[in-house]
Amino acid sequence: MNTMKTQTFEEKIMRIKMAVRYGVAIVLEDYYSENSQTIGSRKVLPLKIKGDCVLCLDLDKGSAWRQFKFERIQGNIYAL
Repeated sequence: MNTMKTQTFEEKIMRIKMAVRYGVAIVLEDYYSENSQTIGSRKVLPLKIKGDCVLCLDLDKGSAWRQFKFERIQGNIYAL
């Protein structure tokens, strides 16, 4: 049973900003991928916020550069 409260949109953005500032890898829980039409948690190192996205090194995909849209993060965000 998951007892962690669901983060608000503002809390998610704040966590991403803190991870960028301190160079901390995070997990984007339940991220919806438009390309693969799947939902899954993604381990990333956020580098820069760009408009409605965050530019990250995708640690699950060989550290490829990827943009993740805020609106597609359906779960919580937490540090690795």
